[in-house]
Amino acid sequence: MKHSLYIAAIMLLVLILSQGYWLYNIYNAEKYKTQEVLEELFEEAIKQEMSKRMVSNKPKDPNSPKRIIRRASDMTPEERAKLKGDTITIPQIKNRNLKDNYADLLTQRIQDGLRNANKPLKPNVLDSLFNKTLTDHNLQAISYIEISDSTRQTVNTVGKKFNLSFYKFQTERLPIGTQGLQYVQAFVKLPLSDIVQRMLLAFTVSCLIILTSASCLYYLLRTIRKAHAQLRDREIAVHSAIHDLKSPLNTAYASIDFIASQEKEPMKANILNIGKTQIRQLIEIIESMLSLLKTADGKESTRRSPIEIKSFIEQTYQAIVRLYPNKIPLFKLEKSENFPDMIQADTVRMERCLRNLLENALKYSDDDVRITVTLTMKNNHYRIAIKDTGWGIPKKAQKKLGQQFFRVKQADKPAQPGYGLGLSSVMLMAKEMGGSLTFQSEKNVGSTFFINLPAENS
Repeated sequence: MKHSLYIAAIMLLVLILSQGYWLYNIYNAEKYKTQEVLEELFEEAIKQEMSKRMVSNKPKDPNSPKRIIRRASDMTPEERAKLKGDTITIPQIKNRNLKDNYADLLTQRIQDGLRNANKPLKPNVLDSLFNKTLTDHNLQAISYIEISDSTRQTVNTVGKKFNLSFYKFQTERLPIGTQGLQYVQAFVKLPLSDIVQRMLLAFTVSCLIILTSASCLYYLLRTIRKAHAQLRDREIAVHSAIHDLKSPLNTAYASIDFIASQEKEPMKANILNIGKTQIRQLIEIIESMLSLLKTADGKESTRRSPIEIKSFIEQTYQAIVRLYPNKIPLFKLEKSENFPDMIQADTVRMERCLRNLLENALKYSDDDVRITVTLTMKNNHYRIAIKDTGWGIPKKAQKKLGQQFFRVKQADKPAQPGYGLGLSSVMLMAKEMGGSLTFQSEKNVGSTFFINLPAENS
C-alpha cells in the first residue's frame, strides 16, 4: 500500500510540474507577444513625431525636392556617377540598426532632411505620443525614453527611470536618420496583472486539470486501499481455513498408518497405503499453499539444524518414488569432494524443496526417466542440482515458470494433476533460506533445477 501512495504522490508531483512548465511557456509567449506590440507602438510613435515636424517643414514647391527610386542595376555607370547625395552600404545598414527595406530607408532619409533643416527629434513630444499610443491600446504602462549619440551613450532621458525586472520591457535601439548620429530606445513597465489576466483561462484550465487528476488519484487510492483490506481479510481467512485442514488430515493419516501396520492381508494393506499416499499428497498441497499465504507480518522464521545431506536426499526420494509405482526411474546421487557431509539448513524447507523438485522430475517425464542429483560448491554456495531426462519446458513457458498457479501445458504430453503452486513455493522457501532457485531446460531433452544456498548462512 505504501508503494501505491508513493507512486500516486510522484504522479501528482509530475502533473503539477508539467502544468507549471506549461504555464511558464505560456507566460513567456505572452511576454514575447507583448514585446512585439511595444516595438510596433514605439515605431508608430516615432513616425507620428516625425509627421508633426514635417507639417511645419513643407516645401513651397511640392515638386521640390524630388525623390526618385531606381535600382542600381537599372542605371548606367555614368548615371550613377552623376548622382548627388549620400550612399548607404549594406554593412552600414546593419551597423546603424537600419532596416533593409525601401520604406524604412526613405523614412530615415526624411529624418536626415529634417535634421539638416534644423528640425531635430523632439524627445518630449515622442514621449507624449508613445504614452498616448500605449493608453489607446489599453496598456496601463509607465515608460521613459533614452536618447543616445553615435557611440550609443545615453545623452538624454525623458520620463522617470525605473529598474528593469521580470515584467518590464525595453525596445530595440532605433536610429533617427541614416547617419547613425542619434538613437532612441523606450523602456516600459507593465503591471504583472495585465499578463496574468491574459493567462487567466490557461491558469483556470490548469488548476481544473490538477484538481480533477488529484481527485481521481484519491478515489483510486481509496478504492485500492479498500480492496487491499478486503484481500488481506480473505487471505487471513483462507490461511486459517487451510491451516485447520491439516489437523484432521494428520489425524486420518496417523489412524490409517496404525491400521496398515496391523493389517496382515496384502490386498487390504495395499489399499490402506494408497489412502496414506493420497492424504500425504493433500498435506503437501496444503503446506505449499501455507508457504504462499503468509501471516499478517509476511514473515516466517527459519530454523537451521544439521543435515546429513546424502541420506536426507535419499530418504526424500524414496518417499516420493513410492507415489509413482508405474515408473521405473534410474536415480543417481553424486557429491563433490569439497561439499561437506553435514550442512546447516532449515530441515522442513529443505525437505519440501527437494520433495517438490523430485516429484516434478517423476511427474513430467516418461517411465524410464533418469534423475541425477549433484552436490557441488560454487562461489561459496552449496549448489544442489536436480537433473532429469524428462519432457523439458518450452522456451515460451520458461519466462512464467515459478508464477503462482502457472502450469506448463504441452499438447503432445499427458495432463498431470496439480495447482501450479509447487515451483512458486520452492522459490519462496529457497529465498527464505537466503538462497535462490535457478533452472535450465530444453524441450524433449530435460531440465536441471539448482538450489543455491550460501555456505556461511546454511
